[in-house]
Amino acid sequence: MECLAPEIQEEEPSWELEKKSYEGFLQHSVEILGYDGDVSHFSFVYRSEGKILGHLVGKSFYGGLHIKHLFLDRTLRGKGLGTALMKKAFERGYELGCRFAYVETLSFQALGFYQKLGFTLDYTREGYNRGVSMHYLHKDL
Repeated sequence: MECLAPEIQEEEPSWELEKKSYEGFLQHSVEILGYDGDVSHFSFVYRSEGKILGHLVGKSFYGGLHIKHLFLDRTLRGKGLGTALMKKAFERGYELGCRFAYVETLSFQALGFYQKLGFTLDYTREGYNRGVSMHYLHKDL
């Protein structure tokens, strides 16, 4: 096989490029497995006076529920909003047929929060800058 030497250019990341990547991934999955992974993206948002104060972004992925992003305005942390958003995500995962949920969180973020919700620590990747680690957790649904 001849090796191509295309001209490669740097571009700003965009939703269009991300969508193209997902489409290619799903097409490859169908070609190899005959299955597209049942990928379904979703988000839940809490607004007050038009301002987003909390949100969760997730997706179902091959029977797993991936919690991609959870953000709360600092004035609302510790008041139950994060738990409420996570419960909505668990409900959506159940509706989508997910058997487990998984999440990644940095060492200075929300490890204890996720553990209180029943997540189990699978692995910690150390070596990030400034002594930061990444925790990988899961929870059966």
